[in-house]
Amino acid sequence: KEKILWLLGMAGGLGQGLTQVLMMVRFGNAFDATQEVDDDKVTEIVLQFIVLGGIAFFFGTLQSGCTNYFSEAQRSKMRSAYFKAVLRQDIGWFDQNTPGSLPGRIDSNIETIGIGIGDKVGILCFNLGMFGFGYGIG
Repeated sequence: KEKILWLLGMAGGLGQGLTQVLMMVRFGNAFDATQEVDDDKVTEIVLQFIVLGGIAFFFGTLQSGCTNYFSEAQRSKMRSAYFKAVLRQDIGWFDQNTPGSLPGRIDSNIETIGIGIGDKVGILCFNLGMFGFGYGIG
């Protein structure tokens, strides 16, 4: 289930990248259309911007929601695995390591990993999608 959500989040990033490219193309066409004042054409362009904005919102929400959910699930699994690993240690391990200081270090590392597999992957897919589709359309 989590892998599917992660893939959906990456697909949302790619889709959001595509909508950004389409917005730029449409924006250029809108400037061309302003040369001749035609209310019907302007209304059509505005409606296209509204639709593209809604699609971009959908893909952005899909990207952010799915990747953040996946990231939180992975963080929870990592914390649980860490706790189990600490409980399995010999008594001598606790003499050499301060158990109270380890949770802070582990938590900061887990946060860094969570950001990397969550938001940053979504942003990477967004930028790759924007580059790929922009290059293809260009």
